[in-house]
Parts: sequence; C-alpha cells; structure tokens
Amino acid sequence: MSTPLAKTCTIIATVSALSLMSLLSACEFRFNDKEQAASNVKITSEKRALTGFDAISNSTPFDLIVTVEGEPSVEVVGAEKLVGQVETVVEGKNLIVRYKQSGKLHLSWQHKPLTVKISMPNLRAVNNSGSGDLKLLRLHDDALRIDSLGSGEIEASGKVKDLLLEVSGSGDLDLVQLSSANTKLKLLGSSNIKMHAISQSLEARLSGSGDLQVDALQEAKVDINIAGPGSANLNGVISSLQAQLSGSGDLRVGRLQAELVTLSLAGASDVQLHGETKKLQLNLNGSGDIDATSLMVQDAEVESKGSSSLKLHTLSGNLKANFSGSGDLEAGFKQADQIDLTGHGSGDFELSGTAKKLKLQMLGSGSLQASALLLEQASVKVSGSGQAIVKVQSKLNAAPRVVKMDRSGVLE
Repeated sequence: MSTPLAKTCTIIATVSALSLMSLLSACEFRFNDKEQAASNVKITSEKRALTGFDAISNSTPFDLIVTVEGEPSVEVVGAEKLVGQVETVVEGKNLIVRYKQSGKLHLSWQHKPLTVKISMPNLRAVNNSGSGDLKLLRLHDDALRIDSLGSGEIEASGKVKDLLLEVSGSGDLDLVQLSSANTKLKLLGSSNIKMHAISQSLEARLSGSGDLQVDALQEAKVDINIAGPGSANLNGVISSLQAQLSGSGDLRVGRLQAELVTLSLAGASDVQLHGETKKLQLNLNGSGDIDATSLMVQDAEVESKGSSSLKLHTLSGNLKANFSGSGDLEAGFKQADQIDLTGHGSGDFELSGTAKKLKLQMLGSGSLQASALLLEQASVKVSGSGQAIVKVQSKLNAAPRVVKMDRSGVLE
C-alpha cells in the first residue's frame, strides 16, 4: 500500500535514455515493481577503472560533477539499485554516461538518488542531453566546447581561452564563475545563459526564446545576431559592436568605448545603447525603437525604411540620415559640423543643440521642428505636405532668426 506521499508524487515510467530525462523530483523509487522507501535505500559508491578520455557525454537524469584536476577517475554514488544500471564507457576519447535500457523503474524522491563524480586532467568537450545537472570545476584548458541539448542545468567555473557553446535545450547555464578570452555562442532553445568575464571577443547567435546576460566584457569585440524572442543584456567595456536584429528580442548594451558600432534592425527588437563611439551606422527596416540617448556619437549614418524611432542626444560630428518610412528622429547636437537629412516618409524630426550647417530635404508628409537647434547655415527644401522650422544665427550679433516654411515658401 502506497504512503500518502507516494500517492501525490510517485512517477511511473519505462526506463530508457529518453524517458528518464525528466523523472527525478520526488521521494521513493521502485525497480522491477519492487517498492523501496527513500529512508530504506542503501547508498553505495562504485569506482570505475576508466582512463584515456578528455570529453564527456551524459544522457541520463543524474547529476555529474566534473573536476578538471588530477588523474582520471570515475565514481558512481547513489542508490544501490541504480548504480549498477548506470553505464560509463569510453569510446574514442569520449566518456559516455548512459542508463541501461532494461527493466521497469518507478521513481519518486526528494533528493536525486545518484551522482557521477568525474576527475580528469583536461576537458575538451562536454555534451549534456539529459535532465541531470552538470557542474564543471577548475576548468583551465585552451579550448572547451559545451553542448546543452536537454533540460539539465550547467554550472562552470575556471578559465578557458576559447569557449564554444551550442545550446538547444531548456536547461539554464550559469557561467558567471568562468572567464574566457573568446566566446562563440549559438542559442536555439529556451535556456537562459549568464556569463561574466570575456576579454577579447563575443560572437552570439540567438534564435530561441532564451536570454543572454554578460556582466563583465573587457574591451571585447561583440558580434551579435538576434533572430528570435530572446533578449541580450551586455555590460562591461565593448571595443566594437556589430548587431543584426531580425527577431523580437531586445538588446541592451552598456559602456561602449568603440571605434565603430554597426546595427541592422529588421524586426521588432528595442535597442538601448550606452557609452561612446566614434562612428555609428544604423540600417533600420523594422519596428523596434533605438534609444541612444546615453550614447556619445561623433559621426552617424542612418538609413531608415521602417517604423523605428531613433533617439540620439549627443552627436558632435556629422549626421547623414535618410528616412523613407514612418519612423521619427529625435537628435541632440553639441557643436556638430554638418547635418544632412532627407525625409521621404511620414516620420517627424526634432533637432536641438548647436551645429554649423543643416542641409534638409522634406519630400514626404513628415515635419521638422528645429527651433531648439542653433545653426550657422541652413539649406532647406520642402516639397512634401510637411513643414520645417529652423533657427539660424544672424550676422552682426543680432538675435537668431526662427524661420517656418512649407512647400509654398517661407511662412514667417
């Protein structure tokens, strides 16, 4: 007769490498229809004589603890009924941890009943396709590849030069204690990834619903592509940024200290940019908005064909922008040289600050409000249905003149 606890939490399943991936969460287990309470489970430890491996594959629901230090060793610790059902074999240089496909298993426990402890001098690659968690300790290799295909979580600490991540499952990755020089990442699933120190480069491709957070980029070059609903939050010092956004996931970038920032937006992603860059290149064909009010820009080039709105508050050099969609522009200038602005669509422009010269063509239904922008020279052509208001410094120290015009000419 089952206990009340067994009635609420017992899970019954036929054992296979796939069916065990999501079973471990309760308080008792049965093997071959023989029930055994957790308090009566005999815990045993079995050491396996295995050597010659530098990679690990786990397809079980059990946890792995891997320490990259010392001589190779494998120890299986857990319920006696289960230890013998866990296979650990070396194929090539790959240590495979899997469950025997035999018998019928009824599982329920409060604590996972089995852990595989592994020590090895070097780790080249790891593949986790089960529901068991994976902990990697004292990493120190030149290159490491991590493949996460299941629901198991992965935690890692140490330091590697080149890190490759292929993530298509739902298990989260906690890599805040792992530092790397170069990281390449493909995120296809719903996993959330947290990272800390990256010193040279980050290349990230996000096409799933999982989010990416990096807290301590160290003058790193960043190349990021967001094609799904997953978002990215990048902090630290970034020396260059190239971003392609075709999904709905948002991008936040902090502390840019870049020569060049290139961003292409074709989706609904919203973008926040902080820091400074000598040159900003934007290609906007989507509906997401760009907030660069905390970004100091020297020169900017903008091509906008969508409904995206753009905010720039500190531009000190030259702006060349062509807007043919419905997106608006709000820009602030600090002793800028030249503004070359063309509007073909319905988007409105609002400009403020100081600049030497404005060259403006308003061909659509959008309007320009630049009464808060003090100019030395202005060349304005309005041929659409909108209006333009500009303020130009008069000669002989007279007060600046505010001019309002439409396609019929000067109104006041």
